[in-house]
Amino acid sequence: WEFINVSGADAALFRFGELPYRSNEQMYYVGDNTKLMKYSGWRPQTALREGIQRIFERNGEKRIG
Repeated sequence: WEFINVSGADAALFRFGELPYRSNEQMYYVGDNTKLMKYSGWRPQTALREGIQRIFERNGEKRIG
């Protein structure tokens, strides 16, 4: 939903849940970068909202909606 909030898009455009999930399809995905940080020392430097805003700014995109 963060993309929708930042972009100003109408959530109805994304039509979440319109198609039924297949029996072998995972319904919810969650990323966890804990191991990556532990073993590589990498740390995120940009918050999700800020990253989405930067994409719009760099690409000269207009708000959706």
